[in-house]
Amino acid sequence: MHRQCSKLPSKRCIHTNKQLECHTIIGTDFNDQPIDSKTQLPIIITRLCQSLENIVQDNPILSLIDAYRFSIESARIAQLRKLINDNDIEKMDFKKMELSELASLVKISLKEPGIGIIPDENYEDFLNLVNAPTQVIQEFVRNYSMPFYVDFLKFIMCHIIKIWKLDYDLAMTNINQHHTVKPYEPERVVDKLVAIFKQLIFRPPWPMIMSHARNDKDHVHLLKRFIYEIDWNAERPPLNAFQQTPPINTLISQQQSLDKCPWFYNRQDNQLLTNKLSTKSVTINDGDYYVRFSTEASVSAPFTLVVQLDGQQR
Repeated sequence: MHRQCSKLPSKRCIHTNKQLECHTIIGTDFNDQPIDSKTQLPIIITRLCQSLENIVQDNPILSLIDAYRFSIESARIAQLRKLINDNDIEKMDFKKMELSELASLVKISLKEPGIGIIPDENYEDFLNLVNAPTQVIQEFVRNYSMPFYVDFLKFIMCHIIKIWKLDYDLAMTNINQHHTVKPYEPERVVDKLVAIFKQLIFRPPWPMIMSHARNDKDHVHLLKRFIYEIDWNAERPPLNAFQQTPPINTLISQQQSLDKCPWFYNRQDNQLLTNKLSTKSVTINDGDYYVRFSTEASVSAPFTLVVQLDGQQR
């Protein structure tokens, strides 16, 4: 509705200057926004999310998590908002925008409407699920009384899990190409996703806004359970991929032999190292270090680091 018309008793808009128009695609309540005919969800959200996923699938070296964590200047956001409001969103080519710009538009589109993905009247119902069994949460979501909002929640959760899967695929590609032994750490990735989306999904009603900080831990815990436990019909990274760091002997076998390192002393060389350290030699300087290795039962750890500090070995 035009700003001028909104002040009139009549609900009918009259012709006015274009500069007085109030564009409301971004920020309007979700069920009042233009709807995607395929998903029956706000088209601004579906098009942005699907464009982000498609761009990263076509360019696997890009990171969607990094894009979501990046902050765009408010002036650029205003330009993008106007661009979307002034054009037919179904015909827009989002591939011309930066990945971080599209991600910022998703965050704004989820944050600004007066009613969130979880309506005010259902906020406490969801909060009560924090410690519920997985099956109870699954049944609650399946039988949720507001189809539009549960479909919306499913769409966003699928998008979050898709981001995770794309990040995992990128990590596996890097591991295979560079032959690194650094394990993939899903907990750290999910923590980042939770930090991005928790306030976009869990928004307390205004009378409860002061409890937001108090409930933040519950928001984090519940969103993690949504990601890990609930079936949203989305493909997660394979669970058997999340292995611990390879054992020491595996790591050593892939590295240059430690025996060739000047700072390494094997068990049979311990006396040699003891003699070296007990000698007041100018060749031993502060900061010099040595590693002793022993498998004797009296030794609590196989490797011992010895560092020269203030003329003493520590």
